[in-house]
Order: sequence, then structure tokens, then C-alpha cells
Amino acid sequence: MRTIVYPAVAAAFVALSGCSAESISGQGPDSEPEPDPVQVEPASLAEFDKVDLLLVVDNSISMAEKQEILGASVERLLNGLVNPPCVEAGGGFVEQPATPEASCPAGSFRRSAPVRDLHVGVISSSLGALGAGSCDGAISGDEHAHLRPGQVPTYQDLGFLAWDPDGELSPAGESSFQTLVASTVEMVAMGDVGCGYEMPLEAMTRFLVDPNPYDSLVQNGGIMQETGTDQVLLAQRAAFLRPDSIVGVVLLSDENDCSLDPSQGGLLLQSAPFFKPTVACEADPNDACCTSCALPTPVGCSADPACENQPKYSAVEDQPNLKCFDQKRRYGIDFHYPMGRYVNALSSELIDPAAPNFDPTEGTIQNPLFAGDRQPGHVVFTAITGVPWQDLATDASDPASPLKSSAQMEADGSWGWLTGENGGAPLDPFMRASIEQRSGNSPATGESTTSANGINGGDRTIPENDNLQYSCIFPLQTQLQGGTIDCDCVEGVCDSPICDGEVQVAGKAYPGLRQLQLARSLGNQSIVGSICPPAITELPSGESSPLAGRSYAQPLEEMAARLGALLPDAE
Repeated sequence: MRTIVYPAVAAAFVALSGCSAESISGQGPDSEPEPDPVQVEPASLAEFDKVDLLLVVDNSISMAEKQEILGASVERLLNGLVNPPCVEAGGGFVEQPATPEASCPAGSFRRSAPVRDLHVGVISSSLGALGAGSCDGAISGDEHAHLRPGQVPTYQDLGFLAWDPDGELSPAGESSFQTLVASTVEMVAMGDVGCGYEMPLEAMTRFLVDPNPYDSLVQNGGIMQETGTDQVLLAQRAAFLRPDSIVGVVLLSDENDCSLDPSQGGLLLQSAPFFKPTVACEADPNDACCTSCALPTPVGCSADPACENQPKYSAVEDQPNLKCFDQKRRYGIDFHYPMGRYVNALSSELIDPAAPNFDPTEGTIQNPLFAGDRQPGHVVFTAITGVPWQDLATDASDPASPLKSSAQMEADGSWGWLTGENGGAPLDPFMRASIEQRSGNSPATGESTTSANGINGGDRTIPENDNLQYSCIFPLQTQLQGGTIDCDCVEGVCDSPICDGEVQVAGKAYPGLRQLQLARSLGNQSIVGSICPPAITELPSGESSPLAGRSYAQPLEEMAARLGALLPDAE
């Protein structure tokens, strides 16, 4: 049993009042600087012919339509792996063969060897409220980062699909490509019944990397204890993740990651609303004197008169929807795991499991992700999240134009648009997490946040200060009415760009800042796509639909090419 003693801080983060539709979005100006991008030399990598593909899917409210879009595009990823296209010597597309066994036209060849051994697994973003009970009522409040097969038959009931067209597995795996695609689509379509406090980065890391994932959190005399070891997860990891495979991770989420570290501030149950911060936090959240009024005055700082009697916010001031927004400034404590944890999880061969960031300089054990001969260059991370597609395209006026590479984004400064520089706010105002309407113009298109535009429709009025502005929106194939739609009008104010009165006509996303920070830090290990499709485009079947967004298809096609480049050359 591992014990975590929490400070008497009013505590801790997750004694939340409930899992709401948009509970976490945004990071404030206290975001940490990104680590230097990881550099990988593909020529030094061993050749593997297996691929293990993990899809990490946000299953909170408002995600059902995005899961449908991912499902409409996932065939392109799978087809690019098991039936790569024929290309010419310069890399230009020639044709898509009918089957993996088909020959390419004269003068062309397969982009890569067809994958004959592929695992496909899906996990959700729901890790509960870390003992606070806030998401206990959700249908899928805490899924422990376990593989989530849904109603799909999986290989030996292990929770994942095994592509085995040659029948080399015993027992044999899946040999029908149509079934492989249909099963993957079904697993992705998990609905929006999960916990509203999304932790996709921690779910990914718990499944792939955490050497000793805890089985449960319990409270005992004011102390939270991590108890046991999640043997189910370890067994699933051992079966899914081969030591001689290339690994692809696809992360889909329409909000900022809120992966919480229980040891950084603690979980004092029944504590909502939270304590206020010292006045230093308002001017500079990174000031040494910025802390919670529930904590002792830091050494070298004067006692804050505003903190007498440990004042708390009122319930109206401390909205559940904003618990993960701008935490350091608003609470004096940032409860998130540091971003270095996830960079090291996907790029460091040695880690220190006792350190919140898996500190590789004190690394004591081998990272489970890099068992065998796998190296960081064998891992490709794709984030499809809240970011305007215009910021990612080489031509901001053409959604079909190629995506920029991470190196291109560093060279032209567009990474700074999305994540800021040296801990500063993003340079693109559409990427700044804010309750208030923002000012400024898109660096990609010149459009203003304060007027009608083709990115997020224009910042809206949020009369109750209980939500954040959108980073991007997109038209829904099916309009929504009633239930949990995002068309609440307050005192006659109904200026949301996703609504036509009380009818929701568009989907939306919030700035996915932490996902993007990870992608930037991983350098050429990463690919980024927008969760907001740009317009009506064509499905592979030829059917016209706004759900066939190129903002999903392009990064998935790029991922298939990137993974394929790590495979042995096609004959």
C-alpha cells in the first residue's frame, strides 16, 4: 500500500460537486515551458513488422458526434497500414490497391510493406474523480484506463483486436478487413457517458507506462491511500503491447487535458467550493508568494490579510465547469501532473516511477513502453483536439492542403500560436482559454475573435461566467434539441455561434493546450489534427457528409505513412 499524505489545503482538487458537460477546459498563464523537442534518428531504429495501435477517446458529454467523425475516418488509418497505397519514386500517390496482395502498376511500389500483425485497442479518458465521488453517478465514471471493447468480440476476450490475415496466431485472429474496420468503429463509438473531468494523457500513460498502477484510492483518517496494483491493467498491457512492435497512439478530446496528481495538493473530500489564493496569484501565478489561503505563508513572504480565516469562494464563484481552468491563479495550486511526465512517458527509456514527472535523470527502472528493442522513434503520437484547422494547414484557405510537420511549425512560429513561448499565453487568441470574450486576430487568417468568423463563429456572451470560449466549431450533421445541449439562454442572451435559438446546429471544442504541449515537445514523434472538421467533404464511400472532416482524415493518413516508414521496405 502506497500512502500519500495531503496538506490541509482546502483541498484538494477533486471534491467536485458533479460531472458537468464542460467541466474542464483551459490552462492559465502559469503553463510551464515545453521541454526541448525530442529528436529521433529513424535510421538508427531496428526494423519491426508489428504495430500496436492504441486509441484514447474522450467519452464525456458532447463527444458522441466527434467519435462518429473519428469512426468515419479510421478506415483510412487502418487501410494505410494493412493495404498501403502504391506510390511513384518521388513518393507521389499512384493508386490504392484493391487488396494487400494486389500488385502495383509498373513503375510504382507500395509505400510500405502491408502490416500482417496489428493490435488495435481503445481506452477512454474517464479516470473518475480520484476518490471524491463526483463522477460515481456517471455510467462510465472510472474506467481505470482498461481496454474498452464495448460489445465487440475481441481476440481471446483480451479486449483488443488482432489483425491476422495469414492465420499465424493460435488461435487465429481477424482476417476480414471489413470486420476489423467495423469493430474498431464500434469500439470508438463509446458515447458521451463518461466522467466530465477528462484525463486522456494520464489514461494513456497508465495503460502504456505506469510500472505499478494503483488498484484504488481510499480515504483513511484524512489520508488518501493508493491501494493494491491493478492486475487487470497489467495483464491487458502484457497481452496488447509486444516488445518488438511499433506503437501508435491516437488521442481524441474536445477539451484540455485535466490529468491530476493526487500528491500535489491533495484530495480533501467535501471541500468544494475551494479556498481562495493569495493576492500575489492575480498579478503573477508563478510568484513564490502565490499559494492557497489554506496553506502556510511561504518563507520570505508576508502574511496575506485577505487570507485571514482561510476564506473560500462561494458556490457561485467556484463553478464546477471551471475546476481545471487557470488553477494556479484561481486557487494558488496547480493540481495537474507536470507535462514532463507525459513527454518522458513517450520518450525516456529509463524513468523514476516515484517522481511525478518520471524524472529520467533519476531513472531507476526501464520504461515498460521501451521494453525489448523499442526506442522512442518507434512511438508515434497523434492528437486530434481543440485547435483551428487553419493553424495547422500549409494553406489556411484550403482545408485539403497538407498539414504542417512539427518542424515546419517550429520554423514558421505556429507552435507559438498554439502553446505560447516560454510559458506565455498562446499567440493565437482563439487558443487562449478564457471566460471573457477575447481580443485579437487569427495569425493564420486575420479573422477577429469578436466578430462572426469561420473559426469559432465569434466569441459569445457567458452571463454566468461558468464556461469558456470556443477554440473552433463545426456544423453538425444532425441538429440537437432538448436534453444536454449547449444552447442555454440567460436573461434573453442567446448569442452562441453553435445554436439557432434553442437548437444546436454546430459542435464545438475548447483549446486542447496540454495535448498540444505534449505534441510540440515530442517533435517529429507527433502529429496534430483539429477536432473541428472544416467543411462538408467526401467520405471514402463518396457520400457527402460534414462528418468526413479532413481535419481527422489527414492526421490519420499521415500517421499511417509515418508508422509505415518504420516498417521493413516493401518488396
